[in-house]
Amino acid sequence: MAGDANNIRVWEAGDVLLYTGTGPFNPADDIPETVDDDFSSDWDYIGMLLGDPGFDLERNFETKEISAWRYGKVKKRRKGFALTVRFSPLEDNPTIEALVNPGSTATDLLVPTIKGQYIAFQTIADDGYVERRISKLPADIWVPKDFMKEDPDAREVEVDVYPDSSGSLFARQLGIPA
Repeated sequence: MAGDANNIRVWEAGDVLLYTGTGPFNPADDIPETVDDDFSSDWDYIGMLLGDPGFDLERNFETKEISAWRYGKVKKRRKGFALTVRFSPLEDNPTIEALVNPGSTATDLLVPTIKGQYIAFQTIADDGYVERRISKLPADIWVPKDFMKEDPDAREVEVDVYPDSSGSLFARQLGIPA
């Protein structure tokens, strides 16, 4: 019911996980069944995240305004949906290093390439409520700006999420774990 302050979700924590399994991704085996189930060891946690802005989900359509004589704009046509998720990890760890400099080694820094990877976003509210979103297809993950400076700061990571053939972007899990 509207007007109930209990309906306000205060997200206290968030996690990002990357699927790093070596075999083919199988949703039945590689996605936890419910919020009561942990992610398998084939998923790596990114680490600590910047709480503000959290997860920024930018949703876009290509739009074309349709105008009629004497009336002006009468309609908009929308096509080409795109979803880009942004988040900001604080840590420098092997998982982050693989995102910032994919394919590089300790002795050889390569030109970054974008490799599709399954990704999961998890948020936990102050009442224990959990929401998980696990990409249906490999997402393109990119760190557009890297830096080396005295004070630690978060890198922004951009994730382009793609729909499957039914138009589904994520497997979604909701609830309070038992």
